[in-house]
Order: sequence, then C-alpha cells, then structure tokens
Amino acid sequence: MLAYVLIFVAVVSLLGVVRLAVSGMRSQRYLETAGREQPLAVEHLTGPLRTLAQETRLLRVSLEAPVRATEEFLHGAVDRSAESIESYDAMLMNATRQIADWADQLRRLPRTDRERLIDLGVDVEEIEGRVKRGEWAFDRWEMQRDGASAQIRLHGVMGTLARLEEA
Repeated sequence: MLAYVLIFVAVVSLLGVVRLAVSGMRSQRYLETAGREQPLAVEHLTGPLRTLAQETRLLRVSLEAPVRATEEFLHGAVDRSAESIESYDAMLMNATRQIADWADQLRRLPRTDRERLIDLGVDVEEIEGRVKRGEWAFDRWEMQRDGASAQIRLHGVMGTLARLEEA
C-alpha cells in the first residue's frame, strides 16, 4: 500500500515539475520576444498630463500579463484547477479595476489638457464611452463564451493605451 502512495506522490510531483518547466519556457520565450520600452518624454507636459502618461504606460505594461493569460486560457494551456481559475478571475477583475481607475483619471483632467489630447488625436469621449458601456471590462465567463471577441477587445485596450502614450 505504501508503495502505491509513493508512486502516486512521485507521479503528481513529476506532473508539477513538467508544468513548471513548460510555464518557464513560455515566460522565457515571451521575454525574448518582448521589446524594450523607450523612456517617456513627458517634460513638456503639464502635471496632470505627465501623470496620465506615466499611468498609461504603467497600465499598458501591467495588462500584458492578462493578455498572455487570456491567450493561454483560450488555447487550453491554463491549469483548470479551482485555484488557477480563481487566480485567473482575480487577475481579470484587477485588470478591469485598473482600467476603470485609469479612465477616472482621464475623466478628471482639466479642460485644457483634455482639449490638448483631442488635438493630438486621442478621442477622450470614445474611451470614456467604452469604459461606461463595459466594453473594457473583462471576466472569465465572457472569455469562455466569446473568447476571440474579448481577446480582440483586450488587445484594443492595449493599442489605445499605446497610442495615447505616443501622443
């Protein structure tokens, strides 16, 4: 009986090691393909716009993890244990909260800064509308139901943030 228990423990341990190695290889491949971030040129901006630019960069970079996790989730590469699914749900909820907080900061910009963004081609009202309509809110059930669309929307958020950084 003890031999069976030991064999079971060894098999479970081996599966954990294999899963960890695969995850490590994925992370290494991601880091190798990720580009280097250029420093933000914010010296010419007003205080609120400077802060928004820095927060935009921070948000875009922090959303890279949910983007990667969503791709893995949609392709079945995510461990489907209850703990992993709960962690994935929490990550999506945190990403949605971060987006909402960032949008609130955008909303509170002084009129002159908002007008400057509009002059630079950033449609502040469109961004606010997307957030209000829930287009930039994400959850696991939505990913399961309409994964490709949700993934496209998540990439759309990242693109909008990158364009705002460049402006």
